[in-house]
Amino acid sequence: MFFDCRKAALALPIHVFTSASEPPCSSMMLPRCRGLYNPVNHQKKEEVVVERHRHSQIPDIDKHKFLVPDDVTVAQFMWIIRKRIDISSEKALFLFVEKNMPQTSATIGQLYHNFHDDDGFLYISYSGENSFGSGS
Repeated sequence: MFFDCRKAALALPIHVFTSASEPPCSSMMLPRCRGLYNPVNHQKKEEVVVERHRHSQIPDIDKHKFLVPDDVTVAQFMWIIRKRIDISSEKALFLFVEKNMPQTSATIGQLYHNFHDDDGFLYISYSGENSFGSGS
């Protein structure tokens, strides 16, 4: 028989959760139980892999796997990618999901729902071009 934190937590009085000396679960189960009641942990996150398009002149990103909250928009995620690549403001950045350019107002959750791969990841590729002159 396995110990179920959710059922045990519902049966315990409120003051038990405020006491650090007597946690409601065994020490091995405590991190999982604490996560159940933390509203921050209830936010759904999607696994996203970001890759540079093979013909792009933009530098490669330093981190390829991201755990992104599903309510983040494509525009917000594009800003994160721009910061990780460290490209100049003269270069335009374009994101592609399965050869489609998503709307910047779409959320990562919507993209994940429509385009995630069988392995559970959403694959996003990026490319760019010098759109505002050479800067010299």
